Amino acid sequence: MTDVVTMDGVIRIPTQLITDTIISAIEGGIYYWCRRAAVGSLDWLRVSLLEGDTGTTFELTAEVWPRVVSLMAAKAPHHYANMVGGRGDAVTADVLVQLACFGEIKYG
Repeated sequence: MTDVVTMDGVIRIPTQLITDTIISAIEGGIYYWCRRAAVGSLDWLRVSLLEGDTGTTFELTAEVWPRVVSLMAAKAPHHYANMVGGRGDAVTADVLVQLACFGEIKYG
């Protein structure tokens, strides 16, 4: 049995970091599963995505990103650490957007 320590707290992540990660996803991290991505406003982190397999449209707004970043920390801690540490890449960006759309890593 592994002992663990559970901590609750607040981590402040600059909106620009999330914006940069979304841009990275749109520029090359999601198009193997996403048919179309349209940016409403990066100032407000509004993105519309169309999943290729199902044709489902996802409308992501500024309100979802704090929850998604927390979900990323819980479900994909390596990618979360890369993102907040400034080492994120297209895969990191793909994970963030998949978590926003599906609540899990569905592809890749």
